[in-house]
Amino acid sequence: MPEGVIVKEVDYLSKSGLTAALQGQDAVIDATFARDAVTSSNLIEASVAAGVHRFILSEYGNDLDNPKFAALPILHYKVANYQLIQEKAQERGITWTALATGPFLDGYLLTGSLGIQLKDKKATLFNDGKGVVPFAPVAIVGQAAAAVLLHPDETKNRRVYISAACKSQADLLNLGKEALGPDGWAIQSRHMEPAYKQSLADVEAGKVDIKVFGTLMQYAISNPEYYQPWMKDDNQLLGVKQLSDAEAKDMTKSIALGEWASS
Repeated sequence: MPEGVIVKEVDYLSKSGLTAALQGQDAVIDATFARDAVTSSNLIEASVAAGVHRFILSEYGNDLDNPKFAALPILHYKVANYQLIQEKAQERGITWTALATGPFLDGYLLTGSLGIQLKDKKATLFNDGKGVVPFAPVAIVGQAAAAVLLHPDETKNRRVYISAACKSQADLLNLGKEALGPDGWAIQSRHMEPAYKQSLADVEAGKVDIKVFGTLMQYAISNPEYYQPWMKDDNQLLGVKQLSDAEAKDMTKSIALGEWASS
């Protein structure tokens, strides 16, 4: 733990406990990942009660100002909290920022969620794998969140957009081949429309798990109506630099060798 950091244990179900923990804080960065509305809504309510000035929402990869994205059933809790913070901003004066970063590049490659399993040299292309998506590694997302607090006026009550690489699955697969060698790869494709419909049926039946969540996000990655390079970004404002292909190859090789550290 860095010197000077104060750690407080809290119960996210206790608004009073959260409010007490947040007393004297100017900003809150919500880094929780919970598939419910209560965790973040309690944090928002407590931040308002504690007099916090700026709240950074737990959204990051998503662009909930895109109606297609907002309509995904697995994101209803994030939509609810997005609406809540806007209401609180009008009623109580708290300010907020949301970051649209695209998927976490290193996180998705580490888990294979992007369809590319580097250690095993396997890849599943979503449809043709040619849809270009904005990505950002976790460390750059963290740096951008911190930079928001250095630019409070420019980032007040709006979504900011960043990306460190705009690549397709096919692009990333090619970088993986360059980093790890071209031989021994097993590559297949997956038609995402049937997978999407099955996941919607699973959600309707109450079968919401990490597999369903992952499939819906993979469908979004494969569809330009959900993901494509941002029309306008805030990279310059927040000091976000683009990864070179050499840096991306180093990342893929480090992940394949189990040596990657996102920080």
